[in-house]
Amino acid sequence: MTRKEILDYLNYKGRYTKDVKKRLNKLLKKYHPDNNKSDKDTILVLYQIKKELEDGTLKYEVKSKNEETTDYSFFIELMINKLKSKKSRIDKKIEDLYKKINIHYEKVNNKQEQIDLIDMDILELEEDISKLLSIDIIDYIIIFFIVLFIFLIIGFKNFLFVICILFLILIEIYYMYIRRSIYIDKKSELRKIKRIRNNVKDEYNVIKDKIVILEDDEVKLKRERNRINNDISYYSHELSKINDKNLSKDNTLVNEEEKAYVKK
Repeated sequence: MTRKEILDYLNYKGRYTKDVKKRLNKLLKKYHPDNNKSDKDTILVLYQIKKELEDGTLKYEVKSKNEETTDYSFFIELMINKLKSKKSRIDKKIEDLYKKINIHYEKVNNKQEQIDLIDMDILELEEDISKLLSIDIIDYIIIFFIVLFIFLIIGFKNFLFVICILFLILIEIYYMYIRRSIYIDKKSELRKIKRIRNNVKDEYNVIKDKIVILEDDEVKLKRERNRINNDISYYSHELSKINDKNLSKDNTLVNEEEKAYVKK
C-alpha cells in the first residue's frame, strides 16, 4: 500500500480519533512481517504515519508514488533492531532446547542400559526354567521305568528289593518337589522382572516422545530464525540503498556548492 492508499483507508480528517487508531492498528497487524512476508515496505510507511499521527505532524498532502521522498531509515533501523532482539530470544530458546534434548538423551541411554540388563536377567531366568522343565521330564521317564520294574519284581516275590525301589522313588519325588518349588519361584521372579521391564520401557517411550516434541520445536524455532535473518538482510539492504541515495544527494549538493563558489 502507498501512503495515499493508507490515509484514504484511515479516513484521516485532521484528528487522531479512535476510529483512525483502530484502522491503523488493524493495518499494522495485517502488514507486520510476522503475518505478511510478501509486502515488507508497507509496514515502514505505516510506522511513519503512526509516528506523525502521535506527534500531530501528519498532513494530508500526498505526492505521487514516484515523488515520495520520505526517509524511512529510522523506521528500518527500528525494525532491524526489533528483529535482532527477537532473533536473540529465539537463539536463547534454541540453546535451552538443545540442553533439554541432551538431558533427555542421557535419560534415554540410561533407560536403554536398564532394559539391556533386565533382558539379560530374563534370558538367564528363562534358561534356568527351561533346564528345570527338562529335568522334570527326565524324572517322569525314570519313575515310569521304576514303576514298571517294580511290577516285574513283584512277580518274583522279592520284597526287599521292592522296598529299596520304593525308597528310591520317595527320594526322587522329594527332589522333584524341591525342583518344582524352585521352578515356581523362578517363574514368579520372571513375571516380576518382565513387569519391571515393561515399566522401564514405558518410561523410555515417554522420554523418546518428549525428545521428538522438543526436536520439532527446535526445527520450528530454527525456521523462524532463518526467516528473521532473511528479513534482517532485506531491511539492511533497503537501509543501505537509502544511505547510498542520501550520500549521493549530499555529494551532489557539495558539488553544486563548489560550482557556485567557483563562479563567484
